[in-house]
Amino acid sequence: MKGCVIDASLAIKRLDPETYSDVAMHVSRLEAPLHVPAYIQLEVGSVLAKKIRRNELTKEEGDVILKKFAQPPLQYHPDERLFPAGYALALVT
Repeated sequence: MKGCVIDASLAIKRLDPETYSDVAMHVSRLEAPLHVPAYIQLEVGSVLAKKIRRNELTKEEGDVILKKFAQPPLQYHPDERLFPAGYALALVT
């Protein structure tokens, strides 16, 4: 598998200039495919909701980030064993 595997925290940092890190900026410049777990959408939604509740983002800013998240070409990789635990964690954090 060529490319880069990213998780929700890096996905958010790529899209939210307020939290842009050097690593996220580097990943954004790569022309390699980005591989993500199938449940990353749940994680990204959970992170955005938490940032909105903490007043780190407005709902409008969260909506913009969520739309940007859907734009980059991501290669989803399902993992039936990880989905239930990832979903349960997203609900309580």
